Amino acid sequence: MRKLTILSVAFPFAAVNPAGFEALRLSVYGAMRLFGNEADYRVYVNTITVAEARRRTGAVPDNVEWSVTECRIPDVLRPSITEGMAEGVAWKLMPLRAFPGRFELSLDNDVILWGIPPAIERWLTSDDPAAGLIAADVCLAHGKFASLCGTEPCNSGIRGLGPDLDFEAAIERVLRINPVPLDLRIG
Repeated sequence: MRKLTILSVAFPFAAVNPAGFEALRLSVYGAMRLFGNEADYRVYVNTITVAEARRRTGAVPDNVEWSVTECRIPDVLRPSITEGMAEGVAWKLMPLRAFPGRFELSLDNDVILWGIPPAIERWLTSDDPAAGLIAADVCLAHGKFASLCGTEPCNSGIRGLGPDLDFEAAIERVLRINPVPLDLRIG
């Protein structure tokens, strides 16, 4: 399996329930159990300090890097951002790439892996360095992007980016095809 960077994204916010921090702790341990020292681990925080996030999360191994997310809106998103932008969705894209040139697996804090899902295994062993990965879901919720997303439900709680995947260019293409404001409205 390839060297992998595991990121925990979309977490933690100051107002998160204590169970969310426990989920993060379990998410970190689950990923480390599966990927071991073959991966690097980083947790991004926003709205609270790293020290506070670490305190609320509890004990995790020392090789987990903690970082404050840069809340600068990427230029590619700036024309589409509105006041109604869903905060949790917005900061999943800041930064667009944490480790350019590496395989990146982004997990929401509440994603606790008990085994390596076959889709992640296929993505990591793919011969395509531009391959991407997104989690399956139980129902369609593509909103304004439904016409571009097909009929399979998906969820950005698990997102993988291959080292050659130009995520910014992909977002730019989607927003050029479907130039809608990124806000809370569905239609």
